[in-house]
Amino acid sequence: FGLRLQTGLVPNTRLDFAAGVMAPDSGNYSVLGGLGLRYMAFDHGPWRVGMFGQLRYVANVEFPQALPDVGTVDANCDWVEANVGALTSYRFRLADQFALVPYAGPLFSILRLTGDVQDTGREDSDFRAKENRFFGAVIGLGLEALGVNGIRAEMQIFDEVSFFVAAAFVY
Repeated sequence: FGLRLQTGLVPNTRLDFAAGVMAPDSGNYSVLGGLGLRYMAFDHGPWRVGMFGQLRYVANVEFPQALPDVGTVDANCDWVEANVGALTSYRFRLADQFALVPYAGPLFSILRLTGDVQDTGREDSDFRAKENRFFGAVIGLGLEALGVNGIRAEMQIFDEVSFFVAAAFVY
């Protein structure tokens, strides 16, 4: 779950700051922070095509991890994710100030997890993991108010599926 604040830099370019919480499968909620850059390459009528890059950091993510030699242990790590992508969207006007916006596009992502294993047999052992697949896709649906503010639900598909719900506010 997240909140994204956006501000304009130059025409068609926005800088955004993200804050929220993240919970991996069977894990705890951890605070998420992020920074991103968005560029609108094509904005004509209801069609839009844009590109983005973002960096997300989550500290102290705890989750169970299956290790081949000892079974399932608890891991505590820092999550760093960098991704770039392109999105195509279509704006369905609902009223004068509201639009429903489905969007989709390819995504390139690098994910790194570093931390410790919290298990009696491996206390303070290093834990390192990375994403198996770098290329994926993003699919989402947003509800815009006043052209840019709104809420969205998003699904990212790599070797597993993740979901993100966010609100965006432009100032």
